[in-house]
Amino acid sequence: MPFQLRYSIDGEEITVVAIGLFVAPNKMLLELMRLGVRVILVEPIMGAHHGRGLPDRDRGPLNRAGVSIPWQMLHRGMQAVAIDFRQEEGKRLVLDLIRETHVLISNWPPRMAPWLDYAHLVEHCGPSVIKIQFDGGHDGRAANDYSMQGATGLAHATGEPHGRPLTIPVAFFDMLTGLHGLNAFHVALRRLAETGRGDCYQIALEQVAFQTLAELGWYAQAETTGEGREPIGDNLLDAVHGHYCARDGKFVTLNLIGDSVLRRLREATGLHNLALDEQGHEIHGDHARYEQVDTIKQQIADWIAARPQEEVLKTLGQAGLVVEPCRDSIEAEQHARGLPCFHHVNDPDLGSIWVPGPVIEARDLEPSDLPSAPHPGEHTHLVLKEVLGLASEEIADLESQKIIAGPPPGDA
Repeated sequence: MPFQLRYSIDGEEITVVAIGLFVAPNKMLLELMRLGVRVILVEPIMGAHHGRGLPDRDRGPLNRAGVSIPWQMLHRGMQAVAIDFRQEEGKRLVLDLIRETHVLISNWPPRMAPWLDYAHLVEHCGPSVIKIQFDGGHDGRAANDYSMQGATGLAHATGEPHGRPLTIPVAFFDMLTGLHGLNAFHVALRRLAETGRGDCYQIALEQVAFQTLAELGWYAQAETTGEGREPIGDNLLDAVHGHYCARDGKFVTLNLIGDSVLRRLREATGLHNLALDEQGHEIHGDHARYEQVDTIKQQIADWIAARPQEEVLKTLGQAGLVVEPCRDSIEAEQHARGLPCFHHVNDPDLGSIWVPGPVIEARDLEPSDLPSAPHPGEHTHLVLKEVLGLASEEIADLESQKIIAGPPPGDA
């Protein structure tokens, strides 16, 4: 029998209110929506997109029609409500939504919205209210994934030798922070079920970023050996790793960890002197091989350069080695279509695209299909009716006072 996970409080399915988010909290919310949680995105009326919504709606890269691609992908499945936070009546509406849904997820710092401070939420919504707060720095200062790449030492270590620090153009600290938010959500629900009380759960991107590299040994290395992670290009300290050009101009990525892997590579390629010392003895250990990595990689590069990519992948793959074609993003998109978690949709703003679903596979777990990202105020009338029970006349009155913005013309 198909099973779809549903979260509930006192027998009612959970809805969460989300305010002012991009990337980290979005990752958390996407995973919750895939499991059936309803998310209401509350946006200010003022903003960059047709006079309403959040400025992040215009973040690049844009498609040919000028629509933000990352915005559309990160907000799939949400319902959008547009409210003027500058008016007291607008703030009260937001607080009423939080009171009815029990959960607020936000990355707005207290200085931006003191009325969303947890003590104020408890005053208006009661002690069972849950807030999950995403911060940049642990002290509340502004920070993002790319600033943390510099702060943690990552950008320094990914640069070319004797060159400038380099940024990795993937916000993976943000994504990890979102998954920590998912943990906070489950902790919050468990505590609520056991004690009847909510709390404010704060997650700082800075702490996640430093925690991640600490758990990989970066700072213990500095502490115990006095050595730092120096810029080493695409080399790794724990593997012979590289991107190699084949005879046809295509690249392969090869990662070699452990003595047995090097032996298999020798057998597969006929490079019998690979990773041997001057006496012909095996160079044991990844760190020792790192000391000779340029010589080892040059031998591998010469072997690969003499063969087309397809032959290289077949030969090394049959030897059980960790090897992949090194694709550009267009080639990678074509490959992604064949993965079980991807499915095709016709998005009203982006057109025909393939989108990812859950990556957890289980025999009876039935994921929720997420609709397209909402337009500003697209669900204002629907949410105020369903969640707050407001009548059409009351909603029309709020709209005439410009406290709320309803669906764009033609969408009502």
